[in-house]
Amino acid sequence: MKLIIKRLLLIFIILLCSFSEAQTLEGGVVLSDRVPKELFGVWKINAVCTQSTNRDYFDSTSVDIWIFSKIEDRILLTNPMSGATASIGVNEVNGNRVKFEKRTDLPDELSIETPILTIDQDTFEGVDRIYIKTTKHGALVKEDFIEYKVKGTKMSGTSLSEIFGRY
Repeated sequence: MKLIIKRLLLIFIILLCSFSEAQTLEGGVVLSDRVPKELFGVWKINAVCTQSTNRDYFDSTSVDIWIFSKIEDRILLTNPMSGATASIGVNEVNGNRVKFEKRTDLPDELSIETPILTIDQDTFEGVDRIYIKTTKHGALVKEDFIEYKVKGTKMSGTSLSEIFGRY
């Protein structure tokens, strides 16, 4: 009987650890559920560099397309211009202000991108901070940081479920 209880306890602990990916608030609400629905869809992004440690490496201005979608508890950010798709974590939601984080940890490079956006129906404004740490054989080679002031204009949609739900 003690062995069965120990096994059940171990299974329960493993299940708890596997669900730690989703960020929750008090009462079991998933933080990504608090992201304003106006964010989901296709956005044209204008970005202007406000700070940089390496102006030669980063563009001073850019125009991009960002597509925000949600699958279960994860927010996906797709950039059809670069072909990139990433699952981004929701760090904070305060009304119409949302802070995300996209972290890429490769053997010789750590990249952390932190967009902080304030959404106003079909527009948003905010910052996009990017930190890149490059190493070689464990030794620091360089660290780069850039901050862009970003403005987004909605091009279409709110979410796939709402688009397909109309028909």
